[in-house]
Amino acid sequence: MANPFKENESIFYQDFSGAVALRGLALHLYNENWRVNLSKICGYLDDKHYQIAIDMIKHYRKNGENCPVFMKVCSKLQGAFWEERPRNEG
Repeated sequence: MANPFKENESIFYQDFSGAVALRGLALHLYNENWRVNLSKICGYLDDKHYQIAIDMIKHYRKNGENCPVFMKVCSKLQGAFWEERPRNEG
């Protein structure tokens, strides 16, 4: 299986709703404190982007944080979107 994080890295930086949902999923897998909206992934993504989400989940389940490509892609992504990080609203 190709690495879906590297293969789709450019999508994570785009602004359409599917890209935002995939970015949220990638960041959540990398750091559980990032919020992910599963209803957008399950209900609103078109077939192409839904398959990317499934591939990301499968890859993470198999490799987890032992995949250096996943770690590098998501570390860079987290740095780029640090201001969007979840905040404690308590």
